[in-house]
Amino acid sequence: NLAQHTYFNLAGHDCENGILDHSLTLKSKEYTPSDANSIPTREVRSLDKEPAMDFRTDRELYRALSDFGHAYCDYTYDEAKDHIKKMHGLDKEGNPYGFDHNYVLNPDPTVDDRDGVNEVAILSHPPSGRIMRLFTDAPGLQVYTANYMADVVGKGGMKYKQWQGIALETQHYPDSIGDVSGEFAKGACVILEPGSGQDSYAHRVKYQFGGL
Repeated sequence: NLAQHTYFNLAGHDCENGILDHSLTLKSKEYTPSDANSIPTREVRSLDKEPAMDFRTDRELYRALSDFGHAYCDYTYDEAKDHIKKMHGLDKEGNPYGFDHNYVLNPDPTVDDRDGVNEVAILSHPPSGRIMRLFTDAPGLQVYTANYMADVVGKGGMKYKQWQGIALETQHYPDSIGDVSGEFAKGACVILEPGSGQDSYAHRVKYQFGGL
């Protein structure tokens, strides 16, 4: 399962607010929950049951991360918002929290298709007016909000903090090798077997940058 791990920050890599004032929309109505080790349980769950995970409508990441801390880390909403303001949030076991989940992509090809790849995500930064649209033919998208990025020295000596960037990783579903079935099997990774006639693998991703 090949994926890329590019971080994006449309405000600039050295923005003090990280990605908190970005907004995200996904063409996804389901995701694959994971265990304590971030390995998918192989369940495919409707986002109707998980409003804190739902990006079908445009959501500011400050609000989304606050919702996450409240829903999944047993914090009051005010406690979670305080973590976000400080750009540092740990769960009750001392682990950084945030999004690191595979979303099942459900684009509408009649609307979203662009030269064989579908629009599946829109990342925007309203203060600057910048926007990035993501197109792919992959079945899944890992959304990772740089939860474990802390004091990482980057460009120009800048110390990056938690939630400094966001990775939107087009992919087949993680841990989808071997005996997979049901809805999870729709995102199973590609296996190239000698003599099978399938000797190559590729998926496409396209980024389009513009203004709001």
